[in-house]
Amino acid sequence: MTNKITLKLLSNSYYSMETVEFDPKDFLLSYSENATDLIRYGWKLYAIGNEFGALCLCFAQNEQDAFDKACDEGKLTCLEIESEEDYTEHYGNYCACGNEGKLHNMEYAWLQEVDLNSIPKVMWYDIGRKTGEGLDTLDD
Repeated sequence: MTNKITLKLLSNSYYSMETVEFDPKDFLLSYSENATDLIRYGWKLYAIGNEFGALCLCFAQNEQDAFDKACDEGKLTCLEIESEEDYTEHYGNYCACGNEGKLHNMEYAWLQEVDLNSIPKVMWYDIGRKTGEGLDTLDD
């Protein structure tokens, strides 16, 4: 059984969650060899979820990039529009995500920035080591 990790979220005007709990397999690593380089160049760590909890965490330059990366890695399949009828029959908050531009229903989706100061030093070490090794998630 995998241990869940809890991190603090930065508050914003849309969502009021204070923390996020996630499995290490849902922490998507970036393609950089050094995670601190990402922070230096303005990248942020985003948590993405729905009404049932966190779907993934990923480094991105902005919110749309975070949704795109999560979609490309298969973490947003529960939000995908299944058929053309779903799109035409129901009015919703839709967004095209990922390289393929698949439509996703964002009505119950949320995205919030993670407070980088809440990440323990040992976790930063794991992030750096695993990105350097070319691994895809923190659990690999």
